[in-house]
Amino acid sequence: MPNLIEPATVNFTRGNGLAISQNAQWIVPVSVFSRDNLVDTNIDLTGYTGRMDVKERADYEEVLFSPEVQIDGNTFTLFLDSEKSASIVIQGENPADTKTYVYTVDLKDPDGNVYRALQGNIEVSPSVIKEG
Repeated sequence: MPNLIEPATVNFTRGNGLAISQNAQWIVPVSVFSRDNLVDTNIDLTGYTGRMDVKERADYEEVLFSPEVQIDGNTFTLFLDSEKSASIVIQGENPADTKTYVYTVDLKDPDGNVYRALQGNIEVSPSVIKEG
């Protein structure tokens, strides 16, 4: 059986408006489809589960944080609430001093097959507002 979901490389950066801002909610919806002869067909993700892990580097064991993967129809949404984004340890003199991490998003179908859906870099921008 061919791999139904092929991984896409997407970099979540300040430049494309998709970076995580510390202390803020982060939401990114992603539609999943297959392409055959330039025709896109939605892939039904009913019954799938998802996982996103963010690390300093791909070869590191430690997962720094794991945004939620919420699945609905042919879309999954990456979600991190403001409390979890506030807990990301990052230092910088101003919000433009982003830290770049690596991530992958895997989707598991009801039969237990795991597909890498997304991979790439993700930037986190520090906040000047701290709790207290």
